[in-house]
Parts: sequence; C-alpha cells; structure tokens
Amino acid sequence: MTKDHTISKIGKSFEVLDHIDKNGKVDKRRFYDKNGIMRLDIHTICHGDNDKYHSFGKNIEHVHEFIFNDDGTKLLKKIS
Repeated sequence: MTKDHTISKIGKSFEVLDHIDKNGKVDKRRFYDKNGIMRLDIHTICHGDNDKYHSFGKNIEHVHEFIFNDDGTKLLKKIS
C-alpha cells in the first residue's frame, strides 16, 4: 500500500499493491507478473486531463494493461 503519487514499476513476483488517496480510499490497484514487472492497473477514478480516455465504467473505473519487450521497454499500454 502506498499514499505517495506513484506505485513502482517493479515489484515482487505476483505482488498486488494499492494506492490510497487522501480520503483513505483505493484509487489504483497494480498487479505484477511472475518477474515482478507491472502488468495491470485498475483505476477507480479519472486521473489527469484524459476524460475522453478514462470514462469507461459506471464510476469511471478502467484498466491499463502494460506489455513490454524482452529488453524491458514498454511496447504497449492498452486502456479498457
């Protein structure tokens, strides 16, 4: 669990971390793969100025899926 602005891109194998907002609610949950690389974020809020990209669920909940090349560079970030 973290209350600062970011959650690390690298974690423990199959770790799940929550980001807690200033009101004590989870606004982001990050999932890591077997190698400890971030793979999935679930957001419960619209973040930034990207309303047109983040208005999916009833309460603006949405998912970011991260796909990386073998060298660790980000290949794709899908939003759904």
